[in-house]
Amino acid sequence: VLKEADAASCFLQLLQGVDYIHSKRIVHRDLKPANLLLKSEGQLLLVITDFNCAKQIGDSGARMLTERGTHHFSAPELRFGRLWNERIDIWSSGLCLYYMLRGELAFNIMDRETAKYMIQYARVPAV
Repeated sequence: VLKEADAASCFLQLLQGVDYIHSKRIVHRDLKPANLLLKSEGQLLLVITDFNCAKQIGDSGARMLTERGTHHFSAPELRFGRLWNERIDIWSSGLCLYYMLRGELAFNIMDRETAKYMIQYARVPAV
């Protein structure tokens, strides 16, 4: 669990990194705490790693259907076979922020049907 100021700094760096990779027309598709390295060199420095699931977006900007990523941090579009685009990384970034602040998953669910219900209807516990 990070202090609020540290979490805010890390989240800003995460969003800046996501913005950068999106500017290169790349979607990470597997943003999660395990793929975020923190270095402490006077201040926290966040590095996005593991681009094995990353996908280049075509020039058309077309939405895609392939499912990748880690269950607990995947956007609904990825989990339930919907068309998706780079916005899925924003969803995952938000869940990473929640994890930074709480040290636990926002949606700790194992099966697909429960996940679908929880993501669509459940309230995320307060931070």
